[in-house]
Amino acid sequence: MKRTLLFFALAACLLGGLFVGSRASADPVLGPGFYDDRIPAITYWADAGYSWTIYNDASYYLSTLTWTTPTPAAGKHYVYFSFWGEGVILYYIKASSGSSAVYVCIDVTNCTTISMYNASTQYWQSSELCCYGYGVHDVVIHANNNGQWGLDAVNVLPPQEQPTIPPVVVTVILPTLISVEVTVEALVEITQEPPDYEVTLEVEGQGGQPMAFQYKADAGQVAMVLLQAATLFVLVIISVIVVLKWILSR
Repeated sequence: MKRTLLFFALAACLLGGLFVGSRASADPVLGPGFYDDRIPAITYWADAGYSWTIYNDASYYLSTLTWTTPTPAAGKHYVYFSFWGEGVILYYIKASSGSSAVYVCIDVTNCTTISMYNASTQYWQSSELCCYGYGVHDVVIHANNNGQWGLDAVNVLPPQEQPTIPPVVVTVILPTLISVEVTVEALVEITQEPPDYEVTLEVEGQGGQPMAFQYKADAGQVAMVLLQAATLFVLVIISVIVVLKWILSR
């Protein structure tokens, strides 16, 4: 009986880790599509004494433009957002007061400089930043000089490829009980709302009886979930065998 309780305790611990270990972020992530500058998923930050101004004009996308206040200073305004896709297109205006050195960094190290300066106002200007690979990417924007700058819209480009996960095979041999082999095969399907993935697990245990269930996990946790799920099923099967053996021996 002690052995049975031990197996159930281990299974409970693994089951808790399966869900607690999954990444659950409160930060919103933009999936593929076109977005206005005023959506909550885009964060505008300004240092003390500085602010952002929302301009309304039919020339802007959905009639709004988020632009730094007059007389800005370098490094006093920032824009933050995350997207799930291959890349992103930023839409903005160019103006005589615009900054010629707006710095855009994706995932910290992929940085480029764009200009929002022009002698006369130009609407629907854009810069495409692309091909950063499958997954979620973080964007930080700020200016390196005192010119004004901002955003009109954001277009997230869809991912080009999805990762493949090979089957995971776990074999446990117990001399006094039975040999148990569990094979886990995963089918990953992209859902419309990143960064979730639908994982289907098919398990074949002793006697060839198939079992299956579905689990949704973050892309970075899929491999860990598969290994934990395989080990969990092994422990569940072993626990059932121990209980049956204990009942039959009474």
